[in-house]
Amino acid sequence: MLLKFGFRELRLRRYLGPAAEIAALSRVGSVAWSNGKNLELQLITKRLQAIQKEVKSQVPLNTELLPAFAAAFQQVRAKGATVEVYQEILENARQNQDILAQGQILKAIGLIHINWLSYDKAAPVYEELATLIQENRALFAANSAVNSAVVAGNGAPPQPVTPPTEVDALRQLAYVYQQSKQPLKAIAAREKLASVYLNLQNPSAIPPIKMAIASDYQTIGQINLAAQYYQEAYNLAVPIQQYAQASEALDKLALLYRAQKQWEQTLRIYQMQLLLEERAYNFYGVMNTYDNIGQVYQEMKAYDKALESYQKGLDVAKRLGHRQEYFAKKIQKVNKQLQRTS
Repeated sequence: MLLKFGFRELRLRRYLGPAAEIAALSRVGSVAWSNGKNLELQLITKRLQAIQKEVKSQVPLNTELLPAFAAAFQQVRAKGATVEVYQEILENARQNQDILAQGQILKAIGLIHINWLSYDKAAPVYEELATLIQENRALFAANSAVNSAVVAGNGAPPQPVTPPTEVDALRQLAYVYQQSKQPLKAIAAREKLASVYLNLQNPSAIPPIKMAIASDYQTIGQINLAAQYYQEAYNLAVPIQQYAQASEALDKLALLYRAQKQWEQTLRIYQMQLLLEERAYNFYGVMNTYDNIGQVYQEMKAYDKALESYQKGLDVAKRLGHRQEYFAKKIQKVNKQLQRTS
């Protein structure tokens, strides 16, 4: 019933000029998409394209209709047409040397590509956006508190978009490179992001970035660099009392050494983690660290030390009322291994 009313409205709006008809097509297109009416969506899209062709044939071009076209094409999920219109708006902003408008449109285009999982197309957009902001930091900083009406997304209902920031651009850039399996480019974006946070005097945001860089290096087999960045994450997290982040960094670092069977390094890291968890009064963390230390000693066949670690883990488990049976079984198994070696 709602769609029938909408199509009656479309017939009426056709006589009121392109602006009114585009707005009506946008509204009816949103309803059609919500109701899964694919045929109606196709008809609305074709009509929008016809109006667009008519408008483009006029001299001079009515550029004021471009944002309406972009919003309408988004409502009917016509990604290609939406991006095409935004590119026209972007080119106009470039000709007018409107830096802020360029930033808003680049952000909108980037979000469209991300929401449609077109990461390869999103990357150059965010590269351009990041460069634009870096070259005009003062201008974008002064504008950062102002809302914008530019629409973004993959065709969801239009939403105001906050002005782009260097942090936002670099975070999205790192994300799209990660999703497109380009870890070295993701690392480069994250290094820039860490520098921006440092300049913003926001140290709490840096340890997670160091962790992400370490993970990227680990993915491409650069173990030494991965270890270096996990250590950096720990070193940065402890002074600002990010104990959970610091513990996670040590855990990742220990697993890295453990996979390489570098037992001394692994145990050194776990001992650091044990002290950290005790300092943070995280007894669950203490218990789990004793478990990990016991496992390492077991792998080393140092069963007496494994037994000692598991016993300490059991003592904490009893205090917590958690995992007592687990540690009891571990102790039982190690005792049998000790008997076989004695």
